[in-house]
Amino acid sequence: MVFLLSLRTTFQSHHSRFHKFFPYLFKSQSSIPIPLNKNQLCTSSALSFRNFSSGRIMSSQENLILKGKLDHYNGMTIDCDSVPEEGLPFAQRLEESLKKWAAENVRGVWFHVSTKRADWIPVLVKNGFNFHHASIDTSTLTLCRWLPQDAASHIPVYAHTMVGIGAVVVNEDNEVLTVKEKYGQRIQWKLPGGYVEPGEDLADAVVREVMEETHIETKFVSLLSLRHMHQAKFGCSDFYFIAHLVPLSKDIKKCDREIEDCVWMKIDEYLNHPEVHINNKFFVQKYVENKKNNVAFIGKKSHHPVTKKEQYIFAIESTQ
Repeated sequence: MVFLLSLRTTFQSHHSRFHKFFPYLFKSQSSIPIPLNKNQLCTSSALSFRNFSSGRIMSSQENLILKGKLDHYNGMTIDCDSVPEEGLPFAQRLEESLKKWAAENVRGVWFHVSTKRADWIPVLVKNGFNFHHASIDTSTLTLCRWLPQDAASHIPVYAHTMVGIGAVVVNEDNEVLTVKEKYGQRIQWKLPGGYVEPGEDLADAVVREVMEETHIETKFVSLLSLRHMHQAKFGCSDFYFIAHLVPLSKDIKKCDREIEDCVWMKIDEYLNHPEVHINNKFFVQKYVENKKNNVAFIGKKSHHPVTKKEQYIFAIESTQ
């Protein structure tokens, strides 16, 4: 009884705090003491301490593992900017994370590393990661590693094909808009055009390129043709689309930085001109044939049935 009274006196001023860790001293919400012998108190106290310590260890282990996003391919992606700078060394966290992910059958692991975390790169390389690609704005490098030891890597290569588009712009006088580039490999009468910017639709890209090179306003009508080749710029493959546009203005104002000359030229003259190479003659000839046959390669905007993303689907249709 003396031990119980002493315990009650000591804990009374700290009732709420000790109630959390020693609930066995109180009955329900009441502060009425329940008699305990010394052995019961020591055993219960040790159990509470072990539970408390176990929780702290588990929390520490959870903080050791790098946080990422799991995709539907069972791949893990970690954005370095989402990882707090303070805490355990990155090398230690990476090692423990890789063990855990491998045990959970994670397949590909991706790290997006910004320039301010460039010190992560040698650590990742040392742990078997390879360079995959740089972001469009060149601010982030993506590294990847395939974890399964019993399966070949399914990590896809990065984008490997450039996309460009040229324009067959024909006015009411049956003249085609043609340009000579300042820095071309050979001086040729070419079709205005250029590369498609990231996230840019084909129609918007070709209208923009014609405006930049010739200052002619245009409207996209349809696609005419497509050229596909390999080992182009940066060693990539290359798609070059050809589109039919109608002009909304007629006065040419060439881009002095890129264009040496720009004129409206009769289609017959263009098709027989010695300074027009065979590809461009072919593209203009397709325009003539499509017009004669009342067909066009028309694009219609819709949404992908699964991803719901905006898309254009092109198909040959009658223009009658």
